[in-house]
Amino acid sequence: SDITTKNIFEGMNHVRDFEILDTEINDDEIRKCLDSLQNARAAGIDGTCIEMYKSTINTTLPYLNKLFNEILSSGNVSLSIG
Repeated sequence: SDITTKNIFEGMNHVRDFEILDTEINDDEIRKCLDSLQNARAAGIDGTCIEMYKSTINTTLPYLNKLFNEILSSGNVSLSIG
């Protein structure tokens, strides 16, 4: 079945659930997300494989955090990052 807005927000009836969506993304969330991704997969559109992100997390984490939170606050994803 297709993912729809209804599917995504189903079960989020409490105001607190929605307030969480407005909080900044923190370093721990980024680490958990990267840890949950499987290795040995094809590189993404940026040509970077997940192993690179995982092996350089101590260096890249501040930049990823800034990037994700800028996207979250502005609602815009730049086509050219850098």
